Amino acid sequence: MPDPQSLSQRKTKIIATVGPACDDVATLEDMIHAGLNVVRLNLSHGDYESHANRVAQVRQAASNVGAHVAIMVDTKGIEVRTGLLEDGPVFLEADQTFTLFADDRKGNLAGVSVSYRKLSAGVKKGDVILLDDGAIELSVAAVNAAAIECVVVHGGMLGERKGVNLPGAQLAISAISPEFLENLENEIDFAVAQQVDYMAASFVQSGSEIQGIRDRLNARGSNIPIIAKIENQAGVDNVEAIVAAADGIMVARGDLGVELPLAEVPSTQKKLIQCSVTNGKPAVTATQMLASMETNPKPTRAEASDVANAILDGTSAVMLSGETAVGQYPVVAIQTMSAIALRAEASLREFGFLQTIRMTEAAKIAEAIGQAAARLAEQLQA
Repeated sequence: MPDPQSLSQRKTKIIATVGPACDDVATLEDMIHAGLNVVRLNLSHGDYESHANRVAQVRQAASNVGAHVAIMVDTKGIEVRTGLLEDGPVFLEADQTFTLFADDRKGNLAGVSVSYRKLSAGVKKGDVILLDDGAIELSVAAVNAAAIECVVVHGGMLGERKGVNLPGAQLAISAISPEFLENLENEIDFAVAQQVDYMAASFVQSGSEIQGIRDRLNARGSNIPIIAKIENQAGVDNVEAIVAAADGIMVARGDLGVELPLAEVPSTQKKLIQCSVTNGKPAVTATQMLASMETNPKPTRAEASDVANAILDGTSAVMLSGETAVGQYPVVAIQTMSAIALRAEASLREFGFLQTIRMTEAAKIAEAIGQAAARLAEQLQA
């Protein structure tokens, strides 16, 4: 296990998603010893009963260890998914016709239903639709209110309830739209009842969405901090307003890598982190940070560099998803991430990487005082 003193000196927080791989108090205790700071509950998977059980397990483990571990719930947001299939997964061939239907029918090789019934209102002929995190690409051939007829560009095996993405499209929906509001209200009720520490709002596209969620929390007597997940082009375009309204942001690179050209994700990540940090808000960097550790005890060199560079960019926290939720090495993944973070933070001090952040002109007296206090703390190694 890492040296407890070094863990206490690490400034970058580690967030880990819980799931079947760590569904017991003993494993959670080991994860806390390894450097876990925040547990993430992904409300897109599982039911509220199972999530409540995990909250209890985390709190029991933290109590046993004598540590404070924060809990963050991650909402479903405006996710759009394919429906059920008559006979299981289907293999889509390039150039075949495949239709997306605005109803509840069970799908087959000819087409499948989608969860958002008004999807056709946001697409036009020639648009690209991606299924299953971009594994399958469709081109829109014709649109009407009941269906979107497509041609398969890149085929593959399509299972049930797979994600649907429309890169660059501006859908007139949000987490507080009528179609998604009931689910959001239930998620807020759960978060308040469990007294969680953070609420991560998915697919945030505007500051008004954050205010809508905050109003609903306040109506329940809660002031749970809201982390806005930036996952599409609209979120990137409106990041200034989102940062102003939220308590922090998450650079959710999974959907960003589907919604944006892949080559744009690294520079977009830097832009989002800088915006958050210069406005005095924490930033979380997430998705596939140590993805190979789902099945391997050591990460790739590229993954180690990815974690370190996010920290050098100024991220406040780094997040593990499948690595700890379903991976074979949840404890080792946290140990590895902690070791990388400690070394990256040492580089910040050695080579002055934080100067790029510090050089931003302090807009307020309080910011100037804060920058001076941070410099003094580092000089004194406080």
